[in-house]
This record gives sequence, C-alpha cells and structure tokens, in this order.
Amino acid sequence: MHKKGRFVLGFDETNNGFNLDSPDYKPHANSILVITGYLVPDIGRANYGCCKYEHKKKIFNSRRDLDRALFRGKYYIGSHPDFFYTTIPRQSPFPMTLMRANAVALLTFQFAKAYNLDPNKTTLVLDEMNGKENSKFINHALQFWLEQARFTAEHYSKEKADEKTIAVKIADRIGYYVSAIKFLGTNQKWPFRSRKVSINNLEQLAIDLAERPKTREYTIVT
Repeated sequence: MHKKGRFVLGFDETNNGFNLDSPDYKPHANSILVITGYLVPDIGRANYGCCKYEHKKKIFNSRRDLDRALFRGKYYIGSHPDFFYTTIPRQSPFPMTLMRANAVALLTFQFAKAYNLDPNKTTLVLDEMNGKENSKFINHALQFWLEQARFTAEHYSKEKADEKTIAVKIADRIGYYVSAIKFLGTNQKWPFRSRKVSINNLEQLAIDLAERPKTREYTIVT
C-alpha cells in the first residue's frame, strides 16, 4: 500500500542501565546510550499493540530465554525497517542534554536525506528525556540544528510518548532490541550496521541538507 502526506519521526533513548546477571556486561552497556528514530505516516493513531512480544524486561532478567528473546528482537526489527540509530558515550566531554539533541538532529537529517522528507510535512516527537527542563534544553538545541540545515520541521517532547505515540513506541522497542543484541548476543559488532549513523556525521549532514534542492513528496511503502 502506498501512503502519502505527513510523516511522524519518533525518537527515544535506551538508558535502562542493563542490570544484567553477569557483571561483565555492565561496564559496556552503561557506557553507551542508544538513540533511535522511527518513521511512520501520520495516520492519527496514538497507540499500537502487539501481544506476541514479551515485555522488554524479560530479556534482562535471570529467568529469560535469551535465544528466544533475541530471535524475537531480530524479527521485530526486521519487520520495522524504517529506522536509524546512533550511539553516544556517557563519558562525553559535552553535556548529555546537548549530545541527546545532537543525536536527534543527526537522525532527523539522515531520515530527511534517505526518505527525501519535506520539513513542512514532518513532525518530530521526542520522548521526554530526563525531565521537562532537560527536554526543553534538548528542543532548543535541536531547533538550532534544524535551522542550520533549513529543515525547520515541527518538533516537541511528550511525556510518556513511548507509551502514547506509535513512532516513539516503535523506536523505543527497536533501540532496546538493538542494545540487547549488541550486549547479550555473540556478535561484538553493532547490529544492522546500515541503519547506524555516526554522530561525527552531524555537521556534514546539516550542510548537505541545507544545500539540497527543493524536496519532492516521498512515498513510503508499507
């Protein structure tokens, strides 16, 4: 089915602390934040439901069926391909609120480039990150980057968006599964490499987006 019109980009971070059974995983997981974005047509729905996936916490407890959980995680991500993610170190010399804003800007620009999005038909919804004041700062910093890239899409943070907004909810689940596959799986590399964007690409993506010709309407296939 082809759907045209407005799009919603949902963003969330995976910062669950990963209280894993084995202490070997904790230093690695706790040193990284995963920021994920997901693109959906603006179909006016607040929620989505899918009962065949266990609650996220079951991956990270002592009674988990790890193989089953990771298989379901890979299947879920494969069923929701319209995402990008990036990682930022907790030991960054810059404030984490700024790094979160940079990450959201980075992913927004990657989506705009890959899907040829029109800023006038795109809304960014962020899960409220670490309280209202931090979210307010993140949105101010994000606005700066959007202006630099001439991609002045509407954007806002929403409390419990990972429960109420479909794009954020899917982004939340994808980021969690990506982290699980990375930190609990046998492959040491980050999964779905074609969907991982380096934070170092932020400035160049902003420049490229500012210089691109007028966008054409993008058609997403679902």
